[in-house]
Amino acid sequence: MSYTLRRTVTACPRPAPPALPALDAGKRIEHPANLARLTLAVDLMASHIADQDAALDCYERQAEGGS
Repeated sequence: MSYTLRRTVTACPRPAPPALPALDAGKRIEHPANLARLTLAVDLMASHIADQDAALDCYERQAEGGS
């Protein structure tokens, strides 16, 4: 005889991807305005990665029996 263990999983927050700023095509990439946009894009992506890690941590806690 075999048994199947079923666990209820609560959905964890799914972070929405950030809207990244577009570069100004009329300016060179090293122009201060484009550098500022690139820096902002990196900051937004880093924040998004942290949010994704938090969602994975949420599911891992549930898998380990926590809440």
